[in-house]
This record gives sequence, structure tokens and C-alpha cells, in this order.
Amino acid sequence: MAALVDPNRPDWEIPFEDVSNSVLSVMPGESDKTFYDPLLRREVKWEQDVYCPTGSIYHGRIYCVYRAYGDDDQWRMGLAWSDDGRQFVRADRPVFHARPEDEFLGPLRDDRTRSVSYGDSRLIASEDGTYYLLFNYFRHVVAPEQELAVASTRDMVNWTVHGRIFTRVAARDRDVIPEKAPWRFPHPAVVTRLEATDSSRRESTASTGCI
Repeated sequence: MAALVDPNRPDWEIPFEDVSNSVLSVMPGESDKTFYDPLLRREVKWEQDVYCPTGSIYHGRIYCVYRAYGDDDQWRMGLAWSDDGRQFVRADRPVFHARPEDEFLGPLRDDRTRSVSYGDSRLIASEDGTYYLLFNYFRHVVAPEQELAVASTRDMVNWTVHGRIFTRVAARDRDVIPEKAPWRFPHPAVVTRLEATDSSRRESTASTGCI
């Protein structure tokens, strides 16, 4: 039987048994952070824990969009930045959260007793300087069926949420990309370049984030 773990590991790798909490996470949850959720119409503690960062470089600084778990059992996305990749500064409010005016959310915005979860994001820079973020949205726990959406920015501060990616193709994204049971929607990725040669075509993709 083949070994479950390759014994020939690289010299730079930290053995799992030696990983401390400080190494495991450079962005632990900041549980005292609150914001007014416009869908719930009340204050929530939106960052009890942090998961699944995706990042890119903007003006020499690392910017990350990450999934934050709130005390209402829903996910929102925060924004963090760093000059060295170890010490991060985070925004006080989520950069992405559900709003009543977001028509692409459909029936998810009608239940004012629960918010909408955003997560599993991918961030990629285009050649014209626009940054695109792909992410899933759903209602965590009670409505786990997920849809894909896209947003964009040119400065990491002001974002435009464009809505569902496949809105002109099908009523639901899972009609285009089948889900994997239980509740495992394929995570988004971005093809940034198609390079054709005489013998082959190579695709360059960006797919950082949760798996």
C-alpha cells in the first residue's frame, strides 16, 4: 500500500506537528467588530472567524478579500492589506455583504430574519488594471444552494457588484455547472490568457482561495 503522506518533503516545509497558532493564521477573527446589516436591520458581530483569503498585488501592497463568519451563522467578506504578507490591517466593515437593493440575490433577500452568505472568492487582475472578484452567495445552513457572482474594482476600495455570472444562460448557476453533493458548488476560477502555439494551447488561470 502506498504511503498516505510523501516522506520526501521539501526542506522549507514546516511539519504539521510544529505548526503553532501564530503560523497557522496571520488573520485570526476579530470578534468585537460589528456593523449594521441592512438586510437584518440590526447590528451583528460579523467577524468571529476568518477563512479562505484570496489576494493580489495593488501598488506594491498585498490586498486580500477573505470570508468572515458572523455571530448570525452567515458569511460576509472582509478586506485586508499588508506590506509584508505577515502583518495585515483589516477594514472595520465587510467589503461585501447582502443589501436589499441587490436584485441578483432574488428570493434570498426577502427573508429579513436571515442575511445572505458570501464566500469562496477568487481575485484576479486584468491587463487594463481592473480587478475582478468571483464569489459564491447563498444562505448558510438553511439554503446552501450556491450561485456565482462577479464584482470589480480599480482601487480595492470602491467595488461594483455586477451580479450573477450566468444570468443570461440559465435561471440557476447549478443548471450550468452541476453541484457536488452534499452542497459542494464548484469554486470559481478565472482564465486570464489563452496562448496558442503550433502544437498546443496553454491556459493561464488564477484560482487562489478555498478548496
